[in-house]
Parts: sequence; C-alpha cells; structure tokens
Amino acid sequence: MYALQQMAQLREKMTDSNETGDVALLVYCGLLGGCRAELQTPDFSFGDVEDEIADMLLAGDDGAKQLEEVSQELTRSTAYQSIIKAANEVTNEPPKKKAVKKKQAK
Repeated sequence: MYALQQMAQLREKMTDSNETGDVALLVYCGLLGGCRAELQTPDFSFGDVEDEIADMLLAGDDGAKQLEEVSQELTRSTAYQSIIKAANEVTNEPPKKKAVKKKQAK
C-alpha cells in the first residue's frame, strides 16, 4: 500500500508521461516499498532511478532491450494493471465533504 500511495503522489507531480518515466516510477516506488518492508532508509531518489534507466538506454541495444522486456512484462501483469487502476482511482478521487448535522426541531 505504501508503494501505491507514493506512486499516486508522484504521478500527480509528473507533468508528462512516457514509457521511461513510467518504468522509473514503478521501479522507484517498488524500491521504496521494499525499503519500508525491510525497515531501511532509502539512499536513492527518483532522479537516481530515472538516471539509471536513462543510462541503460544510452548503453546501447542491451540496455534498451532489457527495459523493453521489463516494460512488457510489467504492463502485461495483473499486479501492474491493478496498481495503475488503484493509483488512478486514488488521484481521481474527489475531495471528501464534511457531513453537516441538521438541527432537530423541538
């Protein structure tokens, strides 16, 4: 759930969406969730993950092929589809209104 919350928050801040950014977002949030589960403090930022993925792409065909395979597997997985659906529901959720109590007539 923590990774999902982080994904929703970061998705709101992202101004554009592309495959590399989406993979970076998923990997980053997964790493954050892993750190939280292991009670570790993350020693990386979203920028670090983005840079690593960009480096993989710049490394040539092998890096691009690996990312393409990861992307294909993730987008086909039921877990990924569930996460994306839930993240969209969280970010599209309208603000909750406070209930107003009506005074009863005497």
